[in-house]
Amino acid sequence: QNCAGITTFGNQSDVLVYPNPAQNNLTIDAAQSINEIYVIDILGNTVIQQKSINEKSLQIDVSILPAGIYFVKVNAGTTQKLIRIIKQ
Repeated sequence: QNCAGITTFGNQSDVLVYPNPAQNNLTIDAAQSINEIYVIDILGNTVIQQKSINEKSLQIDVSILPAGIYFVKVNAGTTQKLIRIIKQ
């Protein structure tokens, strides 16, 4: 699966991003420690970025983002995921 030049590896259950659609907070759960996350808008701009996380679960405040479609890129261990979300 390839989206915006990013290839995803691993099983779908390796990384979970919820709730989707989101209003205020997004939770990211991963099978491996999360290294970094990026929230990318539909134009390809990174609007939220967190690095050196080293946790298997993380909450992100998305309340400041305008409503629309975003992609959450998660690097966790050897897994890289790109997950489409809707911000209400």
